[in-house]
Amino acid sequence: GQRFPLGAEPPATEAEKKTAIAAYAVAAERPLEIGRQLWMARLALDGLNGVPHDFAEARRWFEKAATWGNGEALTRLGLLALRGLGEPVDRVRAVMLSRKAAERGFPPAQTGIGRLSWDGVGVPEDPAAAVAWWRLAAPRGELEARVGLAVALLRGRGAERDEQKGRALLEEASRENREEVEALLAELDPEGGGPER
Repeated sequence: GQRFPLGAEPPATEAEKKTAIAAYAVAAERPLEIGRQLWMARLALDGLNGVPHDFAEARRWFEKAATWGNGEALTRLGLLALRGLGEPVDRVRAVMLSRKAAERGFPPAQTGIGRLSWDGVGVPEDPAAAVAWWRLAAPRGELEARVGLAVALLRGRGAERDEQKGRALLEEASRENREEVEALLAELDPEGGGPER
């Protein structure tokens, strides 16, 4: 699990936990407390440490952190808008926020914008744009970006066909998390034009 925001161990009692979280929230209200704002947002988003699951509260905290251009906050706000979690679905807003985070160099946002471009969600379908974003995110540890890039190379969609490089990317990603790679392949390459699975 995740560490408690005030130290390695959570307070001993529920009353102490509530007091600690309340104090943490007060501190997170201050400008430039981006780390605390993100932590409060995650607590509300996931309903952790006794904080109720609340998309609106998560969005409020992410918006505070996003004011300062934080990539995670912008990306999470984009996902909330894309999925309509605690707000109406707004694909235009989702793409705008995710693109802003991607342009700031946040790898999960680069992966996400690549996926939106690949699938044509909120933007016109553009496999070449997807590949460009995935090329930025893949070397920075983004599993989905590596799998997406591999599929593009294997299929010659959005990039020149390069089976050797595509297979190498899939093998590398599979060593990290084979089950997730298989699930991503099913989503990104439903026709099975990639390698033997």
